[in-house]
Amino acid sequence: MGLPPLEFSECYLDSPQFRERLRIHEAELEKTSKFIKELLKAGKALIQADMALSQAQEKFNQCLQSFNFEIIGDAETDDEGNIAVALQEFAELLRLMDEERSRVMENAQKIMIRPLESFRQQLETAKEEKKKFEKQTEKYYSLVEKNLGLSFKKKEAQFAEHDKYVEQERSQFCETSLQYISTVQAVQERKMFEFIEPLLAFTHGLCTAYHQGYEYAKDFNLYKIQLQMSIQRTRDRFESTRSEVERLKQKVRESPEEHKRSSDYTVEGYLYVLEKRHLSVSGAFPMSGPFGTTWVKSYSKYKKSNRQFIRGPSELKTSGKPAEEEEFTVRSCVRKRTDAIDRRFCFDVDLGDRAGVLTLQALSEDSRKQWMEAMDGREPIYERATHNIPEETTLNDMGFQFIRKCIQLIEADGLEEQGLYRIVAPTIRVQKLLSLLNECHSLDDLDLENDDLWDVKILSGTVKAFLRNLPEPLMTFRLHQRFITAAKMDNEEDRIECVHGLVYDLPESHRQMLNIIIAHISNVASHSKENLMTVANLAVCFGPTVMRPEVETVAALIDIKFQNIVIEILVENYDKIFKKVPSNHSEFRKTHISARARRYRLSIRKPPPYRPPDPPTSSARSSSKEARSGSRNGSVKRPMIPPQPPPPVPGGGGGSGGSGGSGGSGGGRGSFGAGASAAVSVSSAPAIAPGQAAMAAIPSSPPAGPAALLDKMKRHGGPSNPRVVLGNAEPAEDGVGRNHSPVTSRTQMFENRSSRPNPPMRKARAIADFKSDDGTVLDFSKGDIFHNVQPATDGWVKGSLNGKNGLIPEQMLQML
Repeated sequence: MGLPPLEFSECYLDSPQFRERLRIHEAELEKTSKFIKELLKAGKALIQADMALSQAQEKFNQCLQSFNFEIIGDAETDDEGNIAVALQEFAELLRLMDEERSRVMENAQKIMIRPLESFRQQLETAKEEKKKFEKQTEKYYSLVEKNLGLSFKKKEAQFAEHDKYVEQERSQFCETSLQYISTVQAVQERKMFEFIEPLLAFTHGLCTAYHQGYEYAKDFNLYKIQLQMSIQRTRDRFESTRSEVERLKQKVRESPEEHKRSSDYTVEGYLYVLEKRHLSVSGAFPMSGPFGTTWVKSYSKYKKSNRQFIRGPSELKTSGKPAEEEEFTVRSCVRKRTDAIDRRFCFDVDLGDRAGVLTLQALSEDSRKQWMEAMDGREPIYERATHNIPEETTLNDMGFQFIRKCIQLIEADGLEEQGLYRIVAPTIRVQKLLSLLNECHSLDDLDLENDDLWDVKILSGTVKAFLRNLPEPLMTFRLHQRFITAAKMDNEEDRIECVHGLVYDLPESHRQMLNIIIAHISNVASHSKENLMTVANLAVCFGPTVMRPEVETVAALIDIKFQNIVIEILVENYDKIFKKVPSNHSEFRKTHISARARRYRLSIRKPPPYRPPDPPTSSARSSSKEARSGSRNGSVKRPMIPPQPPPPVPGGGGGSGGSGGSGGSGGGRGSFGAGASAAVSVSSAPAIAPGQAAMAAIPSSPPAGPAALLDKMKRHGGPSNPRVVLGNAEPAEDGVGRNHSPVTSRTQMFENRSSRPNPPMRKARAIADFKSDDGTVLDFSKGDIFHNVQPATDGWVKGSLNGKNGLIPEQMLQML
């Protein structure tokens, strides 16, 4: 395992686990500093001691062979593996060329010693940041303990002054912590190229200086070229990700609460526990309290699902042994009355017969509210502010036509333009073109062939912006980690085969667009002599565009290098991946579809599975063209397609639902016998606004059967002629159960989501327990309160619970 990533969000939590990971990085920096110091000493001895050259050379080689690079993350790229063995390769070459080296000693000071000394100075800078961090830590926690020890009898003005001072110190502490871990990670990554380059220059000088070592230098030349390319690619990846790291750090600094590390616990943090004085807790910092008691700082966690409260020490043991934790079950939580204790932010937790009532003190009023809200206490918690949803693009017919047209124009005029896709286009012009695309009815309205309006840079920038603004990247969130895992495989053939199979697991529209993009990248790379854009350079440009994680973290930014490797694999093996279906894919697909179809069979109590809208069919596209033509003449004609008859119920039992309401009810009565489970699908062309219809149709209790569901939809203004289909859902090509429903044509082939007003957000209460294996669907218990509830798709709404966003079956909700 490599070094654990240091998340910026953990600077605000400052947990013992975060401190332990920070110690690992500090130990690695100290080890690197000591190694550089030893290497410099050996290098200077090599220059000064010609008479003892053999002895100095041997020691130098031993230093090189004894050091191993540690990477951040759990896997390394080929470039990092190439760099990691560089020291051993250098040592072997120097051993073979030990006979003559005096002529290169004059330049050794310039090409090797000074750069290494300069890099070691950067390590010293990290040590200075460490001193500031430790000093600020001691100052902040001392002030917190002093502030928490203030008597409640003091005046409110004094409390406000102390609280303001504590908040200022906390901001300074967090800023110092952010700066420190940023410096530590930067030095850890920079050593991969700034450390190796001086040694590479020194060994290269030896190769060119010695005639007798010519054969050795000739053998070394191939590895030398590979290493130079690895260093350059590593440097490029570092430079390309630093801006993303800084952006993430700024986002975390502005809203740390929204970027908390994902955890199984509802709430966690430091609490002060009131204990009897004779008790002792390892790693705690006692503070004076009432006679016979003491306040002990403890890092505690709480899981709402099973009401489990875990109390741990404030610091990890220096011996490295795992710290002991105590687990309790919370019965109730009550705010501590101000007249019952001479401290602020206190609350009592009843832990049952095992521990009785425990008095806890939070670090602030907001912290107490969070703990009490999680434990079902009486203190409220404030909702997070909602943010505007960024403008999105859509993979529909207009989107495909637009991308194909842009690529056609780029390949016609810009394949030999240097820095294609790497030189950033004017953001305002790119956004203007996307905005015009959202409003137009045809590509002819954009006049893309006008070079005065849209040059090659703007078109290439718009292609990247279009792909980047998709609601889900081309490689999808679901398969993102599997693509990354494939890129981390050691065997190159295994990488290609795994990526090949994953490409055919993508949705059809995503795979078609990916085919277009990769073919275009291959064409651009074929002109790399003119445009200087190699496959590796283009992968750096398109990797974060077609692939991105669902949640931004430092660990995800580190994996960007593997995203680039995936793009390189797709480009270099384009014919194999996109023109040949994997040999085992048909059988795998059949098994996969059957498994998913069984998993998505619905019952009357289980809503239909969530799936994105289907791409328009050829008939729908033609209808859209007619509708658009009609809109230009001042009227819009919406062709109505008659509903198709539903498929027969498997097993031959009962009849199929008709197109009328009575037929649907009759079918339901005929199929729900002897406890048999059946699926219910209600579909029709929407008659009212989607947001109003979805909110109005949410029932206050689960329906008892198809007839009750049909009757409730009629009472709430649902479709006047719904269709009820009983039986198993028919598996579609992608393996998801799909109901037969009427298709209505859309008046616009390209739909901009941001152009529609956002539906109102409301609160809702769960009326039953619900569990799901799908990661996009929330699990909840009866009585849970959901926030920011808004329509999503048929049978589903979106909402948040305990800080997590996801889909919720609308049949299980009661609106508040």
